[in-house]
Amino acid sequence: MLFVMIMVSFAGFSQEPVAIIWDKAVGCQESDLELVFHFNVEDDGLCIKVCENSTVTYELLGGNPFHWSQVDFTASGGTITNSTNTQVTVNWGSAGWGSLFVSIQMLNGDMFEKQICIEKTPAPEVYFNIAPFLNDPSNYNPGIITVCKNEIIFFQNYSHPNGGSALISHHWTVNGPSGTDYLMDFEPSYVFTESGVYEVTLTVTNECNCSSSRRILFKVLDEGLIIECNSVVCENTIETYTIKPVYGDIEYYLDCEEYNWIVEGGTIISQYGASVDVKWDNVDGNGFGYLTFIPESCNANCMQPVTIKVPVIRDNIDIQGPEEICEGQQVRYAIPRWPTTEVEWSVQGPNAQLHLSDQKNEIIFSADAAGTYYLTANYTNTLLGCGGTAIKEIKVIPIVTIKGEPYLCVGDDSYYGLSNSGYADWTLNGPEGYVQTYSGTSFHANFPYPGGYTISVDGSFCIDEAFLVHVDNIPPVPDGIQGPDEICPGTPTIFKIPNSNYDVTAHWQVDNGQIINGNPGNEVTVVFDPNSNGPFKIRARNQIRNCTSEWVEKH
Repeated sequence: MLFVMIMVSFAGFSQEPVAIIWDKAVGCQESDLELVFHFNVEDDGLCIKVCENSTVTYELLGGNPFHWSQVDFTASGGTITNSTNTQVTVNWGSAGWGSLFVSIQMLNGDMFEKQICIEKTPAPEVYFNIAPFLNDPSNYNPGIITVCKNEIIFFQNYSHPNGGSALISHHWTVNGPSGTDYLMDFEPSYVFTESGVYEVTLTVTNECNCSSSRRILFKVLDEGLIIECNSVVCENTIETYTIKPVYGDIEYYLDCEEYNWIVEGGTIISQYGASVDVKWDNVDGNGFGYLTFIPESCNANCMQPVTIKVPVIRDNIDIQGPEEICEGQQVRYAIPRWPTTEVEWSVQGPNAQLHLSDQKNEIIFSADAAGTYYLTANYTNTLLGCGGTAIKEIKVIPIVTIKGEPYLCVGDDSYYGLSNSGYADWTLNGPEGYVQTYSGTSFHANFPYPGGYTISVDGSFCIDEAFLVHVDNIPPVPDGIQGPDEICPGTPTIFKIPNSNYDVTAHWQVDNGQIINGNPGNEVTVVFDPNSNGPFKIRARNQIRNCTSEWVEKH
């Protein structure tokens, strides 16, 4: 269903307003009118956001297609897979900037053209495994994971925004022999209750409604083991844990030649039989420790390791989130997702705003002025009473704009710079897959093809949107000038351009006379000076925006 709309107006086209709608909404689109965007000739408005590598269908509505003789679409930063006079489908590429250009030729000779800026927002990258086996997501290759039945499995979620907006949804689907379960937590626990093969899929969605998924197969064997007890603890406390087997609901004695324990985030203080004392004194910034039992020398029915995830309330913790953000940008910051833990947030700095999130451990921060801010989280575990204070320094960076010429001709070159004259990595994307890059304080860009181009930059600053450049062909020289060869000075005389091209406009000059009507246009009225001895000349050339042909002259 197509449900997002751009209302478009253009000089000479006001009697037939056209809307462009498309079929994939992006949740982080900024607009004063939510999902309706108004464009006019003078102001191209906001860039329209799409998810990278997504396929979007655009449709023209309004106007009267019976008055259109031809409609052409071109896409920069994407590939057109199908188009008609009223619809186009674009496969957008990887994250970055692009544009969609539409040209409508009217039967009456008018031409409507619009270039729409496209921002291809990054999609998340999805990685997950089970504790404690994934330590380096860069070497991610889980294959088929083997686990035990009736054992509590703790999923590890290493998904990240990949340079895009914050992650807001983590949707787990577990397809097994007896049906499907759905889990919505960031890192849920799960018990596989039947032997066999399960398919676990994690779909992660960011604030821009861009999603990515990953699937892992799990092979479930016989009954597993359980570690008691798993509860929240305070940092540097000592807790006792016991390994037990379970056969359905009936426990039986576990016999081991050696009780092999591994702890991450703590120290084993003592070990006696099936029990172990752990001091949680070395938990990292994620706020969780892991205790694993390896049943290699035990009489267990399933010989796979068993792990528990232990929430450890640290005295000091780092607030998770970027150290640099842009003016006006809303960003999520968080402390670990500890259970039964309350957080009070505050901020120091000019023009800062804090907004509650749907998660207790998160806050949404934004600031309208550049500068340095200090975000504070005071946290307390209501069950145990321990807690602490975390402070994060956030630098809010000003937004800069690209300066340069937006309308050029084929074969032109032009220089572009930033409003702060800063250093940047520049990228120019254009028709026919044209790409040009450069690093410096200014960018000397070339434009070999007609159509829409986008200029984007990357550097130690923020930029609101890409810069659009429209490049026209050099128009043809007019096919002569129609009008009398002999004139009477002081008498209005009409001159015309024969076989006028619909997408160009004639511009006129006269020697020893005055154009009194029709310039620019395909027909002008001229009065030559009766007090002049001549010579009397009139000349015309075709023009498309900044692109002009050679003059044609009549004596």
